[in-house]
Amino acid sequence: MDEKKASELPMDSSHTNNLTIDIYRPSLNKDSEYENEGKRIKSFAFDLHSTVSVPPQLSLLQSNTDLNTPPPNWLLSQPRKIVGPAVSRNPKSNDFASFHMASSFLDSMGEVDVVSDAENIKKLLKIPYSKGAVSMMVHRVGNTLLLDEFDIHTHLLRAAENEWGWLKKFYLEHMFASCRAKQKASEKKPSRHSRDYLQQQNLISKFLCHSIALNESQNTETQVQDRNHQVQPITDPLGDPAQEENNVHDDTLPQFSKNIIWTFEDLRMLIGTDMPIFGGGTHPCLSLRLRDMSKPINVLTGLDYWLDNLMCNVPEVVMCYHLGGLVQKYELIKTDDLPRLPGSQFKPGIIKDVAQNILSFLKSKATKAGHTYWLFKAKDDDIVKLYDLTSLCNDLNEDINQNPFTTPVAMLLFKVARNLKMSSDWKRHQGTVLALLKNCLSLLDAAKYPQIATTALYYVSDVYLPTSLKVPETEENPEEVEEEWADDWEEPSMGDQFSASVDVAALSTPQQVRAEEENVRRNVRPTVGDNWEQRCTFALQHAVEALEFLSDQSKSAKPSEEEPSLASPLKPIPMPYQTLKQPPLDGISGSLMSKEPQNEWKQQYWRLLMEKCRLAHITLAEEARKNCLSEPEKILSHLRMAALLWVHLDPPGLPLPGLPQPCVPRNSTSSVSLQSHALGLAGDVYFSMVQRWNEVASPPQSVERSSVNERLLRLLTNLQLENTLEDYFQYPTSLHEALQFSLEHYRLALASFSALESSSASDVFSFAKRLGNVCNEMGVFFMSKASAVMEEGGADWKRKFVELYQISQQHLEEGRSVFRTINDNVNLALLSCNLAKLHRLQARALAPAEKKEASLAEWRCYSKALQCYKQALDALERRELNTGIWDAIIWDYTSVHFTLASLLQDFAPLSIKSREEVEAEIIQLLENCIALSEGETADSRLPLLQYRAATCHYRLASLHHDTYRNGDGESIINGRNVRVIAEQHYSNANTIFNQLEHWDEVIRLQLEKAGIYEFQFKRLTGVVSKMRVLQSILNCYLSTKGALAALVDSNSGGDPTSLETKTLECMTLMCSRIQSTLLQLTKLSRSAKKPNNADAENFRNMYSISLKCNIKQSDWHIQLARTVMELSEFQLSVDKF
Repeated sequence: MDEKKASELPMDSSHTNNLTIDIYRPSLNKDSEYENEGKRIKSFAFDLHSTVSVPPQLSLLQSNTDLNTPPPNWLLSQPRKIVGPAVSRNPKSNDFASFHMASSFLDSMGEVDVVSDAENIKKLLKIPYSKGAVSMMVHRVGNTLLLDEFDIHTHLLRAAENEWGWLKKFYLEHMFASCRAKQKASEKKPSRHSRDYLQQQNLISKFLCHSIALNESQNTETQVQDRNHQVQPITDPLGDPAQEENNVHDDTLPQFSKNIIWTFEDLRMLIGTDMPIFGGGTHPCLSLRLRDMSKPINVLTGLDYWLDNLMCNVPEVVMCYHLGGLVQKYELIKTDDLPRLPGSQFKPGIIKDVAQNILSFLKSKATKAGHTYWLFKAKDDDIVKLYDLTSLCNDLNEDINQNPFTTPVAMLLFKVARNLKMSSDWKRHQGTVLALLKNCLSLLDAAKYPQIATTALYYVSDVYLPTSLKVPETEENPEEVEEEWADDWEEPSMGDQFSASVDVAALSTPQQVRAEEENVRRNVRPTVGDNWEQRCTFALQHAVEALEFLSDQSKSAKPSEEEPSLASPLKPIPMPYQTLKQPPLDGISGSLMSKEPQNEWKQQYWRLLMEKCRLAHITLAEEARKNCLSEPEKILSHLRMAALLWVHLDPPGLPLPGLPQPCVPRNSTSSVSLQSHALGLAGDVYFSMVQRWNEVASPPQSVERSSVNERLLRLLTNLQLENTLEDYFQYPTSLHEALQFSLEHYRLALASFSALESSSASDVFSFAKRLGNVCNEMGVFFMSKASAVMEEGGADWKRKFVELYQISQQHLEEGRSVFRTINDNVNLALLSCNLAKLHRLQARALAPAEKKEASLAEWRCYSKALQCYKQALDALERRELNTGIWDAIIWDYTSVHFTLASLLQDFAPLSIKSREEVEAEIIQLLENCIALSEGETADSRLPLLQYRAATCHYRLASLHHDTYRNGDGESIINGRNVRVIAEQHYSNANTIFNQLEHWDEVIRLQLEKAGIYEFQFKRLTGVVSKMRVLQSILNCYLSTKGALAALVDSNSGGDPTSLETKTLECMTLMCSRIQSTLLQLTKLSRSAKKPNNADAENFRNMYSISLKCNIKQSDWHIQLARTVMELSEFQLSVDKF
């Protein structure tokens, strides 16, 4: 050739060779458009699977070697694996090539755009250069298109009448519409099995075997490389249900020598190819072609070589030229130079546009997953058409099973969905898994493939409600993860109902079809439900459908009595038996049918589906609790269904309240955990009814049972279970019954955790806390009833009170024990307070009707209450940890101190204790009360505690006052100490009462304080000492000027009767006492041995002022306030001088 320069390139060979390889060099004066365009093409191939690890070494043949002579290694199995099949496969084997590849490399589904035989890809890309016919079947699985060759003459024109009848009718009506179309269709197609074709294929096969070095064919061991690591970290509880599908076209599925992920521009394709690849010397990767020198190369052949090398990442091709089977020469051509070969020139950019446009066309038109599409272009036609055969079949009311692709498509959809479902991040693809499984079920013949159909239904149910789900996790958003796998769910956009078309010229135009694809409206991304209630309902529907299917299968599988099954001569008769140590099969939980080997998978599926129904009902109950708390019967109805399922799955089922708890079966940790949650959920429902008992309907509102539950209940009824729905989760008729139900179910839920080897600490804490709360409510409930019984009285009220008191104490002690176990100090403190209140209530009940002195029983009850409050404060440790509760406990604690001290002071139990013991205890109680009241507290509670502290000071002063008065036989020194202590407490109480503006208390207190001086006055004999005491008494009276003024100001009407009676009595007494004291001072000042005339005159004047107040006048209280004010001012003026 003039355009080539020959050079010699020796190749390694096992024998002497007189031939060399000519290296093709393109002419430099040609247009560089092809070169630049070829370099812009982006192509990369990655081997997923290969039958050989190292390419065989190329052996160059001698000149005039006769290729018609069979080599020694011809037709051997090993060279066939190395160089590929010698002849074309059976045409039927190409029908399902893409399905086999997709099933073998499930992880690639959704990641690639196309799965097909390499020959089909090449045929599509050569459409602009070829006038030949194109016929392929197209299927869509998610984002991926599956392409398979469809031979019209084999399947339609030469097939039997009952095969593809509806498609044959459609083809003849539309393709033979014109005489020209009929003429084209009647033309005999060159057979791929003609003598010339087979001879040519045999010649190629012999040539390839000749080209393998002898040491390679004898010593090389074929190794299979598989880079498709399908990691499935999640274990499928159903195992592998694919035994039924192994018989589907397995004998016709091809095995390619290479499976490759080919990236061509922005397209990713999974292809299978058998192209032989050799290596040798400095050229480790070569493709080998045999060419007849007498025939020129054309563009289709060059394009075929170029695409094959791109798909396999082969940089060079070696052309062996022959004449009549005799080798003439070799030529080495780079892959990038193939588009510029004389006679076969083409533009790689056009091929790129064709690939992008044809894929865009298919993706925008073949949009329905599971449908079979027919891509067809007639010979010499310029239009490529796409027919939706599935829709056509449905329109013609034909059986969909006439489509031989229906079952393989369904199986592939199932495999892809199962592979995604078993991946660790399957939640990202849950919408896609759901769509794949539903399409699978719509296509699959469940009668022929019952296990696959049942598995698909279970997977659908599991997508809606995962088995691994913990019911409390349903609080999270069910659509927490974004769907990424299926981004191209599109609506069909065909021009009419069944077909769409594209012009061949448009395929070669850049971005032509892609622009149309951008206008396609997209469907809403597949979702699994708007909320958990909807998801659970869907899961329950599919699970019940699968259970009904299994039940029908079991009935149909049992031979009838009228028509006994006949023994088959080729199958052994099963003889059921069991060992002596083996338990009877009938007692196995969850059994539906006999435990024969053929029914083992049904037993497994039956139990898993029943467990799914149980989980769905519990989750529905949880959702109803969140959203429909005002309808407790709806929640309880779901729990009843779950309980009935438990009876079937794990006899004897859920523990019933009031009965001995059954032993937990082995290997049922998840079931026990779910059981604990169900029982705890029932406790929550009953407790919520307690909290809103006035709104709870009695009798309960009837809940309409859904059709799904009716079907499930019918299945359970057929099992002849002893239990019924009414045995579980009864509706309470009273508040006490609701509390009792809640308490019992919480106890059962918490007891279930003891059976678990490793239970969640948070779950135990939660159930224990709820149990403690119900115990508290139960204790308070019976405390209230006891209080009501005490208030009502009656002949037998004390006996009833004791019974109620004991029940209340029992529940409160149980609650304290629970909270102490989980170290819940706050609730422990609160229950201790309630127990203290119960003891205080008991003290009131034990008080005698005619009280003369405090009883020992009262004292013991109040002492127990003080102990409980002390335990509550010890549990809280310090105020900063829980301020509100601490302040409330302090108030109640001081109240008990004050109440007991007042009881002992007012009704001293002198019959059982000495006076000194009683007084000592009173002083201790009141001092403790003062210390607690003076601690840090909230501003709102501060005035109350201050008043209590003032009252305690007042009572301590009165106690010491009484001791001082009644202290006969005591020394003067001890008496003086008692008086000083009393004066100090009077002073403290007076200060606080004045701050709090309790004016009546101030007046009463000063009168009592004056009384202690009056008692001292009686024991004195000296004039001076008596005058000093009388002045102290007068100071007590005059210190009330502020209180009297405030009382007068508050009494704006001027009527003294508006004041309290005790206050008026104190004011009346004070008026007379002031006058009497001043009169005595006047007399004593004059009777002294050395009288002071000035003092006598002052006292006389003050006495005169006091006489202005006359209690007989209507405004005497006002006059009293003015008199005290004048006396104070007069005394102040005298003191200054």
